[in-house]
Amino acid sequence: MDRNTISRFHVSRNSWGAQAERMVCSELNKLPMDRFIVAHDIKFKYGNIDHLVIRVVDGRIFIIETKSYRGKISTDGRHVFVNGSLPKKNPICQVQMAIRYIRDWMRKMGYGQMRWIQGLIVAPFCTKVYGSATLNCIRVGTIQDVLSTLK
Repeated sequence: MDRNTISRFHVSRNSWGAQAERMVCSELNKLPMDRFIVAHDIKFKYGNIDHLVIRVVDGRIFIIETKSYRGKISTDGRHVFVNGSLPKKNPICQVQMAIRYIRDWMRKMGYGQMRWIQGLIVAPFCTKVYGSATLNCIRVGTIQDVLSTLK
């Protein structure tokens, strides 16, 4: 099955959020299928996981939260700022909830050794993130930053 046929977006197709998710989806779908398993828009109790990538060689799991932020993205080591202000929804909390959900699901399904789960926040409309790129073990970056992290 082609990855593009299983991608679903439940928001307005013209919204900035949907455009950002499609951009990231398109880039992730270019990853070699023999090295990466990619899933999009996974629903769970507290929302959804925009993108989940498993690197086949080591089983490492990446949870990617896409943000349609525009302008200057900066961090201070604890928070993400958009044009100097905190966003309405805390993307760090969103990724942490998704990581907990995946860990709990793996435990319930009987997967033995817990795998490392890396949280990533991607802002495809930005060209650079200022400040520390890692917050509470969650990386913040552009599409190019995320792709280099995956490989």
